[in-house]
Amino acid sequence: MIVFLFTNANQVMKALFHLLTLSLISLSQSVWANSEAQWTHIEFLSGEKLEGPLLFQDSKRIIIDIAGETLSFNKEQIAKISAPQNENEVNESKDDTLAFYHKGLNNTPTTLEKCVKSCQDAVVTVRTPGGQGSGFFINSEGYLITNVHVVQRETQVSITKYASPNGQLEKKILDEVKIIALAPFYDLALLKVPLAEGEKVPYVDICASEEPARGERLFAIGNPMGLERSVSTGILSLADRTFGGLRYIQTTVQVNPGNSGGPLFNQKGEVVGVINMKITHGEGLGFAIPAFYLRDFLDHHTSYLYNIKNSNSGVNYLPPPF
Repeated sequence: MIVFLFTNANQVMKALFHLLTLSLISLSQSVWANSEAQWTHIEFLSGEKLEGPLLFQDSKRIIIDIAGETLSFNKEQIAKISAPQNENEVNESKDDTLAFYHKGLNNTPTTLEKCVKSCQDAVVTVRTPGGQGSGFFINSEGYLITNVHVVQRETQVSITKYASPNGQLEKKILDEVKIIALAPFYDLALLKVPLAEGEKVPYVDICASEEPARGERLFAIGNPMGLERSVSTGILSLADRTFGGLRYIQTTVQVNPGNSGGPLFNQKGEVVGVINMKITHGEGLGFAIPAFYLRDFLDHHTSYLYNIKNSNSGVNYLPPPF
């Protein structure tokens, strides 16, 4: 229930307008959230073709998701809208560049050395004028995850990505990183790096199971105190430690400032959590956002789309109107 205290007629009108706006936003979000993402094939009058999950359509327009970008088209531009011819066609498309993120479904445990080698190039350093943290790529198209508190109230974001061809470390700084979505309650942010045409980046799988087991060995790769590509290991202390109404993974993996936004891996090389905090006056007391929150954020990232002109986006907070 929302309760307002009124002193004049103008405040009454403002409050009614505010309530109407909230109702329309809630209705819009419920329509989008409940619509099933059906894979859709679009042929345009110009001859171009697109495929992606259908988010919304009515008599005038259609909205689809292309690699995390929400695109809206006027139906007057479209010659044909159809489903792919068969299920294999859909699966092939999803497994290629249109797959937004990848779940670890058939991975098997291996040694720490092999896990680190296979995962390390997908971990990046995230920098802003206010500081730095870590992040990791979730697909080959340049989408990556970090913490909201790493990029909040910042508009200039860059990343350093790493590669080890022929055993030689190479670093590349990418500027003009785009903020795609922010979920402050989860402390999760989705970013997109600019890539050259045809360029791909390494990525990591996200754990598909509910939660890792207590006592399971875990490791982190990140940039604690600016020490790039540092690896630390430990175990899962507790899978359901709660703070502020959210569940966190508690781990003995050593984390420090600069690890924020970096991945916490299991022995399969899957991301089981996103590191976001530690208890300062203590050792072996690190915490990560569980993978099920991350999967939910990515599945519904269009609900958290970032807009620099929106006062709720983290750039500029305005005082309440009443």
